[in-house]
Amino acid sequence: MKVKREAVVAAVVALVFTVVLIGAVGAKVESSLATNEQGMITNLHMSDSCEGDDIVLFPADTETVYLAFDYSDMHGEEMKIKVDGPKFSVEAEHSSVIKSSGWITETWSEAYGEQYVKACGTVSPNATLTSTFRADTILMSYVKDTDGGVAEVQVDGGTPITVDMCAATTTKAERVIASGLSSELHTITVKVISQTNSCDGSCVGIDRFWNEVILYDATHSFTGSDTKCITLTHSYGAIPAGNYTANIYSGSLLIKSKLWHVRPGGPGEIKNLRMSISPEGPSETEFIEGTRTVWAIFDYSDVEAEVGIDAYEGHTGFYESPRIPLTGSGTKAISVTYYYVTGFPPGPYRTHVVKDGFVDGIENWSVWYGVYLPLTLKSQP
Repeated sequence: MKVKREAVVAAVVALVFTVVLIGAVGAKVESSLATNEQGMITNLHMSDSCEGDDIVLFPADTETVYLAFDYSDMHGEEMKIKVDGPKFSVEAEHSSVIKSSGWITETWSEAYGEQYVKACGTVSPNATLTSTFRADTILMSYVKDTDGGVAEVQVDGGTPITVDMCAATTTKAERVIASGLSSELHTITVKVISQTNSCDGSCVGIDRFWNEVILYDATHSFTGSDTKCITLTHSYGAIPAGNYTANIYSGSLLIKSKLWHVRPGGPGEIKNLRMSISPEGPSETEFIEGTRTVWAIFDYSDVEAEVGIDAYEGHTGFYESPRIPLTGSGTKAISVTYYYVTGFPPGPYRTHVVKDGFVDGIENWSVWYGVYLPLTLKSQP
């Protein structure tokens, strides 16, 4: 009996020691993270000047954005700062790319998605394919081969350029087709033409059209405490519409990140985005804990687009509404329902109106602590 009692005491002591040790380690890690969060980089924000307030959504055709942050207690540490923006990729075999007769889908492991489309002038002279998208710079990936011919490429019906697709072996290549484009929709057309080259071939292989916007990518060293402001511009005029992320890295570790947006240009406007407890209710920015459904309401004018709502809890997206076609002018209300029956937990939230894939309105709102009744769908008082 004595042996059993001593064993129990020893086990309890070991358990207590383990709990204390885990708590100490956890506290140390938490303290380290707090130092990393508070002692190095703080107040990362985007604005229209170095001293300006934080801006998340910039107007169309913005030419300059300023990235600013505070740093403290630095001792020569190097930080990589990268600001990148919208990316798109349209594979040539996709149904959205309009193709005349004569194009066939080929399989090749080096192609994007392991497929590309091919047309030969000897079989289908003047075969064309057309794609439409929004981009400031358009790159085309294509396949060169021993039977490669010549393609004529035009953007928006402008001056054509020729692309020679002859090669001694099957090779993937890419080329900038256009740059410095406006934020409107653009149409690219590829046509198989009968032009002699060194292969004496006639085949054209198109893999995809794509683009990636990088506004800034550089490494800086920091000493002491101060504020850093970086001017962001685009090589070809206005900053293209789309979603952007400003990231700060210490080595390979991401320590700060900021999401921001540039509105699309063109006709049509989304305005007066507000949140409410009902589809026709007054504008509200604060809701109580347990509210299950809120409504995003906005006005639109001269719109012809697909529009929807994205909702975020903090920085994490939790809801995307179906995209619906809107034309003309009016008011639209779209419900946002939390996925748990217990409703929205306390915290910050954000709603985006998305028009043809671009953020065109942002509204911040909050959920506050309130009387919580499990499994009860509560309404705003």
